[in-house]
Amino acid sequence: MFQQNVERIKKCLLLLLLSIPVLVIRLLRPFVKIHFVAIGSHRMGHFIFDVECLLAEKELHPEQYKGINLYYYNKVVCNSQWDLMTRRKLRIYSISRHLAWANSKIPFGDFLEKPSISVKYATADPHRYMDKTKPHLSFTEEENRRGRAFLQSLGMKEGDKFVCFNIRDEAYMNTHYGTSSSFNQFTANHHWFRNSDISLYYKAMQALAEKGYWVFRMGKVTEKEVGVSGGKIVDYPKSGFRSDFLDMWLGGNCHFMVTTGSGIDTLCHAFRIPEVCVSLIPVTIVAYMYTNSISIFKYLKYIGGKRLTLDEMTRSGIWELGSSQSFLDQGLEWEDNTSEDIYEAVFEMVSRLDGGWKESEEDKILQKKFWQFVLRSPSYSRFYSAPAHRIGANYLRKNKELFGA
Repeated sequence: MFQQNVERIKKCLLLLLLSIPVLVIRLLRPFVKIHFVAIGSHRMGHFIFDVECLLAEKELHPEQYKGINLYYYNKVVCNSQWDLMTRRKLRIYSISRHLAWANSKIPFGDFLEKPSISVKYATADPHRYMDKTKPHLSFTEEENRRGRAFLQSLGMKEGDKFVCFNIRDEAYMNTHYGTSSSFNQFTANHHWFRNSDISLYYKAMQALAEKGYWVFRMGKVTEKEVGVSGGKIVDYPKSGFRSDFLDMWLGGNCHFMVTTGSGIDTLCHAFRIPEVCVSLIPVTIVAYMYTNSISIFKYLKYIGGKRLTLDEMTRSGIWELGSSQSFLDQGLEWEDNTSEDIYEAVFEMVSRLDGGWKESEEDKILQKKFWQFVLRSPSYSRFYSAPAHRIGANYLRKNKELFGA
């Protein structure tokens, strides 16, 4: 109790101290436009998206950023390299966060606050800013030299390509956000449905390595080791040379990324890199994927029953669900994509990037039918009025029951 009282007194004194500059800023507002601009630095996906989408919006709509913008982070900065790269483009000061906090405590200061881009757009890119601009952050020549030297130390030769695999499990959340009972309840209700089993990706990894690609399994911490051997398959989180720098450099320089839709794959948006999005759920999560993507989805079915069609998902509102518990409450369960599903989607991307992919008339019809269903969903249509990218061709060919056929 005593410690709590001390903390309250400290906060009151800090608010009193900061109220003076805050009131001065408010008084200056008629003469100079001043805003506090938040950047969500605590989680990788938000951090990367906030910075790149903000810079793209600023390039296309500079009028929205006229005046003085006081950019600030959350208390936690999840990646030091992205922080370094951001500071080359934006002036970030800790005092701005404290001033924004004080402004929020003093009534009638909302006009000074700008929400983070990820709050404003829910980490989607509804205006296609990233399609209309080039990447705004870049690595220095020295950083690129370090990255290339690392690849060479593994035995990679000039011209070798590498693919990153970003497969979500619970290790990062448990390690960095605690393991209390309340936290475990939170993860059970909100995140479990997004996880995937790394063993389902071995077939695609091995096939890529056999074709001459290097494969990096990404992550800061992971639950399981990669259970396939081969000099070109690197279990990066377990390697001992993982760093914030290499997280960014590898993700920002890969040929393409295979992802289950979390965190570091936002680098594909930031650097305009193709991605293969697998075991996604719900279907309308495609609203958050980058344009140059191929997506396939987990299988949703009633517990002990049949798989759902797209029409059933639309009519029942299942596409609006966003947590593990909400699916279970509806009597639903989900299955990961199979190893074959993942392999086919990965090699569709390989073929497309190599220029060898041939799209049949059936493929075009199936793509059109799929998007006709998705565009009915408010979860998607509130962002876009047209298809965002491509759905895996083999996935649609094999799962025509999605259309009720």
